[in-house]
Amino acid sequence: MLRNALQEVAPSGYNVDYSGQSRQFVRGSSGFLATMIFALVIVYLALAAQFESFRDPAVILVSVPDGAVRCAVVHQPGAATLNIYTQVGLVTLLGLISKHGILIVQFRERVAARGTQQARGH
Repeated sequence: MLRNALQEVAPSGYNVDYSGQSRQFVRGSSGFLATMIFALVIVYLALAAQFESFRDPAVILVSVPDGAVRCAVVHQPGAATLNIYTQVGLVTLLGLISKHGILIVQFRERVAARGTQQARGH
């Protein structure tokens, strides 16, 4: 936005340079989306190896976007800054949400195994 405004009002040849926290934010947030996507792919592959299934990790990771949206709603623009610490917190939150999904899938597998054993008469 600042760069667009500068192009509108300043003569050609002028440039924008950030300093302090603004510089850190611009540099740190440029790769945040790519980092999040890479983290989701790594988590999916690790879960696929753990559960020996491609379906269970998908079930687990369905809860991740819901948690990210809820976090975005709570972290309203203007209420706080989105700095490197907030981004680390978001990655940690997504990890916790994934762990919760893992526990749900493991519980479902135990219940299904118990039901299979009871159906066999053991």
